[in-house]
Amino acid sequence: GKPTYSKELVQSLTRIWITFDCMCGKRLAVFLRDTCTLLAHCPQFLISEAVCAQLRTISPTTIDRLLAPEKQKPWFTTRHRISPLSSHHYKTVIPVTVCYSPSEHTPGYFEIDTVFHSGSSALGEFCCTLNATDTMTGWVELRALPNRAQRWVKEALVDIHRTLPFHLIALDSDNGSEFLNRQVYEWCLREHIQFTRSRSYHKNDNPFVEQKNSQYVRRFVGYSRYDTTAEFHALASVYRTLCPLLNFFYPSTRLLQQQRDHQIVHKTYDKPQTPFARLIASPNVPLMVKQRLSEIKANYDPMALRLQLDEALDTLRQQHGMKTQIKIVYR
Repeated sequence: GKPTYSKELVQSLTRIWITFDCMCGKRLAVFLRDTCTLLAHCPQFLISEAVCAQLRTISPTTIDRLLAPEKQKPWFTTRHRISPLSSHHYKTVIPVTVCYSPSEHTPGYFEIDTVFHSGSSALGEFCCTLNATDTMTGWVELRALPNRAQRWVKEALVDIHRTLPFHLIALDSDNGSEFLNRQVYEWCLREHIQFTRSRSYHKNDNPFVEQKNSQYVRRFVGYSRYDTTAEFHALASVYRTLCPLLNFFYPSTRLLQQQRDHQIVHKTYDKPQTPFARLIASPNVPLMVKQRLSEIKANYDPMALRLQLDEALDTLRQQHGMKTQIKIVYR
């Protein structure tokens, strides 16, 4: 039979539909009844009196049928795909590193990881700790994060890069979305920092930072849930004192060799040294950097740092205790 709706109506309907965010037929029918008179004054829609009368009475089913050919075009089928790239995309562009070559056994190659302070429940938002550990010297940089948002991780890495007394060469992370994202990836490109990742579900690919998570983070701040602003600031205060104490005064050992004899594993470690001593002994660290490190250490007193650390830990426990008491009273 003869079509009820002309090509002019389909053209006007398509332009209105595209202009107002591609509404579905049910919503667009109501929209046309309310605004058709106003839209008729816009020359780009080409609405005549006859077309305006038809737009007021057109049904939602007819709208969907007339717009069906336009919905099959590439611009419409791909419009929802324009979104931020997920971590799966960055897995294809960030190379995998399983171990370091002998040429990479120099200060500046860091493994990074996040430690969750969620307590017994991972629901909601909670504070985290960004742990960056140098693979050769054991130098540790800890930063408190309000949550796992990409913004805070990138800002913490920028702060580490700015305050690190020696050159940051490379970063190696796990496959968490807080690391595999556009902000961190593009920042590493701008700063000419090598960015690699470990294999999925292989924690042993990042052994240096994983052992520091337990030795330095959990040992001092524990497994409690920290999810308030006061606890976040107290956690940041702990790390401002803890990092100099660990890097300049706390010796650590480094695995040199590992051999397996049937079911027995023999491990050989070097002599206990502080990260500062390893940096001073490294031939790859410039003399100016060594002098600056010596000046920084001369300004620190280990006993004063220990007392400041105890005060910061007490403040963190008090803030956590106050939150717990408030919850008990409220219940």
